Amino acid sequence: MSNDPTDCRDEAVRVAERAEAARSLSLKTRLGLLAKNLLRRSVALERLMVSSERTVCPPTLHGQDDPESKIETLRVLLNSASQRVAANERIVSDWSALIARMQAEGRDLTMVCDLLEAFKRNMEAQRANHDLVHETLERLIGTRRLGSPPA
Repeated sequence: MSNDPTDCRDEAVRVAERAEAARSLSLKTRLGLLAKNLLRRSVALERLMVSSERTVCPPTLHGQDDPESKIETLRVLLNSASQRVAANERIVSDWSALIARMQAEGRDLTMVCDLLEAFKRNMEAQRANHDLVHETLERLIGTRRLGSPPA
């Protein structure tokens, strides 16, 4: 079984479609349960991705006096922030598409809408962090250009 939340969601949709087409009540029930479990796995994987991003220890600027070292550290932080923003945008996009499909099928959206809102809030926080790192980097580069020669 894949550890990619998108794969799990796609498989959940395929299994749910098979469940709808099944003739036997027993098979419908088993396939429906499998589809729910795949969706739960997808949710768990998404949550794990979000929580693991919070535990990574990025490099810091504390104790760095050399402007070039600070600039390099900020570039690493900016790259990492860009990757987190892109990952969060993909998560929000995938969940939005899933919700649209579920809504078209007339399914209950309570849990998935709440989760989508949490993902959107996380994405906005990641964007704000990215913007802050970018502004700090630009300010440091600008200060260096204006008069302080590289150390």
